Amino acid sequence: MALGWGIRGQIGHERGAMLAGVLGALAVVLVTPDRCKRRRLAWLCLGGGIGLAIGGSMSYGTVAGSLGKPGCALLCTALLLLKGAIWGAIGGGGLGMALSDVRYRARDAFWLIFAVAIYVPASWWHPDGEWSHYDNTWGLLAVALAFMVWLRVVKRDRVAFLAAVASAVGFGIGFPLGSWFCVFGERTGIPIDWWKVAEMTWGLCGGLSWGVAAYVVDEDAVSLPEPKWAWPAALGVVYVAWFVPVWNGLNTFTYWSFERHVMPEGIVVVYGVTVAALLAGLIFWMQLSDWRLWNPTKTAKALLVWVMLSTFLLQFAKMAYPGDIRSGGFWFTHLIFITLMALLVRHVRVGVPKERQSSLRG
Repeated sequence: MALGWGIRGQIGHERGAMLAGVLGALAVVLVTPDRCKRRRLAWLCLGGGIGLAIGGSMSYGTVAGSLGKPGCALLCTALLLLKGAIWGAIGGGGLGMALSDVRYRARDAFWLIFAVAIYVPASWWHPDGEWSHYDNTWGLLAVALAFMVWLRVVKRDRVAFLAAVASAVGFGIGFPLGSWFCVFGERTGIPIDWWKVAEMTWGLCGGLSWGVAAYVVDEDAVSLPEPKWAWPAALGVVYVAWFVPVWNGLNTFTYWSFERHVMPEGIVVVYGVTVAALLAGLIFWMQLSDWRLWNPTKTAKALLVWVMLSTFLLQFAKMAYPGDIRSGGFWFTHLIFITLMALLVRHVRVGVPKERQSSLRG
């Protein structure tokens, strides 16, 4: 999650948070000892990725940037805690819905109408003045509270509610903590990107809270296996393997074509045609290989490597093109990322829990 959130800073908002959520969900899949939960990797990626992406519609840069100014410390710290808790509650709740035994059906989507109904007027409320004048923090706060009440009272999903609370605490601590690291780090004069340190701290604290929630659930509940006929599983694989890399990759091409006018604008059309062909190829391969019989652990590892590598290459192109590739700092940053990615994959390769014989017999 820390790596994902660090990359998210190069992309921004919902699409970047979606990436961090998917990487966090895949990490949960790979470290859980529960074989049934690993079979739910598609649901976990959908819930974690989309849930965390919702918080990406909030703006926090102004608040974090004003943290060290005189007279702003207390208010900005409180606002960052609130924003982090909102972000975490929705993202963790989405992850928890996939972890729990409670069954969700299509008709449950009608609660979104209620969520929109309370979101719109709450977004117009700005009790903190100019800090949220162009922001939707209070609207998302209303949605997050309603979401948690719905999980606990209406659906009686204790697991999802626990995951939402744990994630709210993790991100609620991480946002002001990482921002203060940035403030004091810049005052040291050490020439590193302290803002990136802050971002990775947010992701680290949030990722730890997801790990705690998953660990508690593993000790307390046993998930039922996924139904093999469920179409959301196929949608989840497409979401992770195709949509997340494609949507984040589009940021690279629009950045250099529409924003910087270095690449021809037609490159975006070429990119669109290419990724459409990749989607067709992915669906064909899923049908040809019978995706429902894929080994969940191997599939999760392959998706983790694919998402991290594809995102890295696209962000490499965004930062290197057309001339910054000669910068020593550029290579140093990416060398660190490659090393961390290799260590993570190595850890996953040797640390994935073995299938328990009792679970197989059951």
